[in-house]
Amino acid sequence: MRANSSSPNKPSSLDLDSRPAVSSDLCILTLTPEGSLAVVVVKIDGEYQLPGAQLEPGERLVDAARRAALTVAGIEVGEVHQLRVFDSPTRDARGWVLSAAHFAAVPHAQVQVAIDGIASASAEAYPVLAVPVEGGVAAGLKWDHSEIVTQAVKHLRREYELRPDRYRFVAKLEVTMLELRTAHEAVAGHRILKDSFRRLMQPKLFDTGNVTQGLLGKPARLFMRKDEEGPRAVHHSDWNSK
Repeated sequence: MRANSSSPNKPSSLDLDSRPAVSSDLCILTLTPEGSLAVVVVKIDGEYQLPGAQLEPGERLVDAARRAALTVAGIEVGEVHQLRVFDSPTRDARGWVLSAAHFAAVPHAQVQVAIDGIASASAEAYPVLAVPVEGGVAAGLKWDHSEIVTQAVKHLRREYELRPDRYRFVAKLEVTMLELRTAHEAVAGHRILKDSFRRLMQPKLFDTGNVTQGLLGKPARLFMRKDEEGPRAVHHSDWNSK
């Protein structure tokens, strides 16, 4: 069990006047060891939802999203993107609540730590799961969180069409073309032609001159993603998805 700290986005009475409350909700995507795209959900009062928290005075939306990830799910995230605002006046039965939806992608090792309960001592004691992004639990999340997942997956897939393993699901500095394509197929949800993938991604890779060692078959060439030749910036951007 993890110690309670700040209040998560759970059903309760809200202190609302003529202005809406603002919730910052975060869709955390990851790639499981079995090679499937998954979303992190928490089970609160018997219902599955994304990590979320009400905005505190003087707090930025992106910081509230990071706080929700850490205090509700026990996952520390870096790069966070704002997807859109869900503003239907009737979206939340508790009252008028706007949801600023965010997206982050993390290696599965971080998610597994939270699932196993060996997470930050500031995290709430709620069960954490990584479930497939399509169907099942992800299709029946509380409020409009299933739509947030749909939006996040759409953006992730668009980015992976353009850049090799944009969010480093393959957590290695040097990678083979096969490892990259396998990750991209998991994100896309379908097979990708080998030659087409190589033609699109190879110009965005740096050939290290190294090859795999100690494996059966012909050694495979090792590449680095070109933006890994220097530090990666952690930034916040607003895609303004419609």
